[in-house]
Amino acid sequence: MTHSETLAAGIIPMLAARDASTALQFYTSVFGAQVIDRIDSPNGTLLHANIRIGGALFMLADECPPHNVSPDTLGGTPVLLHIVVASVDDVMKHGIAAGGQLVRAAENQPTGYRAAKLRDPAGHIWYIASPIRTS
Repeated sequence: MTHSETLAAGIIPMLAARDASTALQFYTSVFGAQVIDRIDSPNGTLLHANIRIGGALFMLADECPPHNVSPDTLGGTPVLLHIVVASVDDVMKHGIAAGGQLVRAAENQPTGYRAAKLRDPAGHIWYIASPIRTS
């Protein structure tokens, strides 16, 4: 992705993690994230990665106070990342097996989605939903 393509993308969330490489492995395994580019420092920390999940672009890096800090350092996060998938139950099962923590079990919602919440290994909370099939 070129700099001009990044600028054209609009608002791009930047996630920080104590161990961004582990978070990146989780996102690729559980959510099918595509790594567009990645820059590692000589000491092995992840300085910057551009990642795409579906049509959404976001960035990921190891925390580097005071520039960015992880939810673990802050003691939690007020941000909820929302992702729509084919099967919330399958993604939750895979996410928990990959090191995620159950925040809320999957339930049918009045919005027409079956949804659950998962805390990833970096401390970010994902609201995972799939349309309720009515056929």
